[in-house]
Amino acid sequence: MKHHIILPLFLFLQVFTACGNNENNNPTAVAELLTSANWTKFDNPVSVDGSNNFVSNISDCYKDDIWIFETNGKGRVEEGPVLCDPDDPFTLTFVWRLEENDTVLTIAISAGGATADETRYSIVSVTNDRLELLNLSTDLLPAKSKIILMR
Repeated sequence: MKHHIILPLFLFLQVFTACGNNENNNPTAVAELLTSANWTKFDNPVSVDGSNNFVSNISDCYKDDIWIFETNGKGRVEEGPVLCDPDDPFTLTFVWRLEENDTVLTIAISAGGATADETRYSIVSVTNDRLELLNLSTDLLPAKSKIILMR
């Protein structure tokens, strides 16, 4: 009698545990969009007075930079052929993570082996072709800034 109860219980626990592990390893839809292909910086609009009237604020040398989000939570920004400063590193590395039900993207850029403070961005929108982020830093107040990446 004990064997008839233990075997079904064991199988149930195996299936339940396997499903739980699978779900934790599956990337979310937002993570899949971030990591499925490289991004190019399109714009970096700012609102000096804190309103929602953003004005484009990007130099041509940033428009050809490639942003790469890897599935392991790491990433890099590779400078394109148009350099802002020839002395700047060609590649910047960063770590990233999604928070608050995939509505916030946190990025910490590494420079010279040290990781800078984290910057948190609200994900305004993300599609296959466009990623729009709003900087949540209070250091800029009342100003606001965005990053818009395109494919």
